[in-house]
Amino acid sequence: MIVDLATCIYHEQCPENDRGLRKAIIECVRMHMPAILDDESAWEEFSENKNVLRAVHVSQCEMGEGSGVFGGGGGGGIMTPPATPR
Repeated sequence: MIVDLATCIYHEQCPENDRGLRKAIIECVRMHMPAILDDESAWEEFSENKNVLRAVHVSQCEMGEGSGVFGGGGGGGIMTPPATPR
């Protein structure tokens, strides 16, 4: 249901001036990502919608989650690999 709502809200006919609705639905999508990944039909719908995919990705980058070039760890978002143990 969350993916259906996100797809509807990110449809081109939905107004972009939504008073935070898009941000809220993307936050819900992020919170429910484990369930979306486990549900084949939800994953298919999610992965086919480029606008929703982009919004989730941008949200993650803005939150500083993850590692590597996409955030986390400070240093401008780019992390160096750990030293090799000897």
